[in-house]
This record gives sequence, C-alpha cells and structure tokens, in this order.
Amino acid sequence: MQAMTDLIAPHMEPGSPGRIAVDKTGLFNVNQIAAEIPMHLFGLSGKYGVQVNIVKPDIYPHTGNYYLQLFPVHDEIGFNLPQTLRGVLPENCLPAWCGLSAQIIRNHGFNVPIVHTDAGWRALGPDDADGAEYLEEWVIRPTELDLKYPGTPIQATLGLELGVHFKWAMSNPNAKWAFAASSAGNVAGVGAGMAAALAGGGNAMLLMHGGAMLGQMAAHGLQCGSAALRPDKVVTWAGATFSAADVNAATPPSGIGRITEYPRIWWHGHDGCWDPRNLHRQAEAAVAPIVEGQRQARAIELAEMGIDNNNYGHAPEIPLPSISERYAAQQ
Repeated sequence: MQAMTDLIAPHMEPGSPGRIAVDKTGLFNVNQIAAEIPMHLFGLSGKYGVQVNIVKPDIYPHTGNYYLQLFPVHDEIGFNLPQTLRGVLPENCLPAWCGLSAQIIRNHGFNVPIVHTDAGWRALGPDDADGAEYLEEWVIRPTELDLKYPGTPIQATLGLELGVHFKWAMSNPNAKWAFAASSAGNVAGVGAGMAAALAGGGNAMLLMHGGAMLGQMAAHGLQCGSAALRPDKVVTWAGATFSAADVNAATPPSGIGRITEYPRIWWHGHDGCWDPRNLHRQAEAAVAPIVEGQRQARAIELAEMGIDNNNYGHAPEIPLPSISERYAAQQ
C-alpha cells in the first residue's frame, strides 16, 4: 500500500496534470491488456484480460473520493452490430471509418480509495475505515459508435452505458466467501457451457462465456439472498461515455492480443447506492409517502360521501384528526 501511495500521490496534487485530467474528465484513464477472440458467429467476439482504471466518480456520491480500480480479471462479449443485425440493417450501411457495436462487460477486482490526509494523498488499504473493497462490476453498452481515425489504431467512441457495482469492504470477513461464491458460479457456468457445446455442437467459446455470465448471475442471487454474503453496497448508474482518442492496438503477429489505453469522459444521468442489508428499511421509507398519500385521498373521498372515521387506515390507538376536520381544512 505504501508503494502504491508513493506512485499515485504526486499525480493527485492540485495543479498537477494528473489531477487536472481527473477533475475535468470524470474518468482519468483506462489501461487494458487483453486477448480478443472472434467467435465467427453473428459478429460476436470475446475479450479476456486485465484492466486498471483511475477514477474520479460522478457516480454515487458525487463528492466522493478518487479511486484506483485494479481488475486482474476482465472479460466481455462484443457484438459487431452490422454483422449481428445482418438482414435488419441495410448492407454496407456504415462507411469503413465508422463502427457500431455493443458490449456486455465484467470486471472482478479491487476498489482502492485515494484520499487526502494531513500527510498528503494516501491509498487506503483493507484495514482502514472505508478502505479497499472487493468489487464485481457489470457494464452493458447497448450501443457504441466508433469513429476511426484513418491509418491509425486510434478511434473516438461514444456509447450509452448501464452499470452496477457489487462491493464488499475488505474488512468484511465474509468478502472472501462472496468471492468464492462468484468464482464457483463462474466455474459451474463454464462447465455447463462446455457440456452443452459437446452435446449440441454449438460454439464452445460462446457457450462457455455465456455460461460463466449466467453462473455469476446465479451467484449474485445467492449473495443478495444470504445475510452473510450480501454486498455492503450496490451502486447503479445509467448514462453515456465519450473518448476522443481510444488507442486500441492489435499486437503482432496474430493480431489477437490488444493493448487499449484511453481517457474517457464518464457522465451519468442516473446514479444510486443501495445497502442490501438495510434494503427492507430503505424500501419502506420509499413506499411510505405513497401509501400515506393514498390513505389521505381515500379519507377525503369518504368525507365527501359523508362518512366519518377518526382512524381510517390506522390502528385505533393512534390519534388522528377526524376526516371531517381534515376535509374542512382543505376547503
């Protein structure tokens, strides 16, 4: 953690290029090394690798810390939409410099807060309050427009984005079991996909990858339904991303490996943070005003019909003004 702090701190000082970039763009930078494997089916491809982000979130809360996101496991299924929607979209509907795609993306790793203290900027470890978290991320980009710079591996990207973070504090002793549940779900899903491919002769890569995703969804159901394994936070967002210079270079000789690096503006039209351990209380607080409004509207209806009931919709021991009094007050 000290080595990480020494590496990050100079770039977080006010006026430094790194701090200016973080403050202006929302998402400072994405660095990714991955293998992209075509599935030769409906324009699908799978990507598998590692990813590192430095983030100043405009997700919940807006005034939150900076974060270093370390994802030793990154995977995604990509859709080349002109190929996927062949027969729906006109042939050669897009010029060569323009691409249209969609992705389902997962990241597994750690969220490390970077905070300012009296001694300067510091990365918070698992033993710190509100420190490092185990993080599982899902992102769906239903549409991404790719504008390629001719003759270069650089492109601009503009996409819609829906996402969710499942977070466990590293100080939570059950974080390791939540991780084990996700791992087991992925392994079981891969096994089921392999068995389906052997039995039915389908695309093995797609079935195994899709099986892993379904297995993790089942694990999330187990986690959220278990008092011990529930995430400490579930963060959701919906919005858009923009990158003016996405360097996405294939590595020779096969071209399967890819090195991706880009700064990205990350805007959210919706964001929310949920604590599954208190979800029942949060739901009650959200529903209570609706129920009270309906109760009062019904009370007024009864008053208009000349029916009086001092405790309509409440237990008798709760004193309330009579409906007639409330009705008269609204006149």
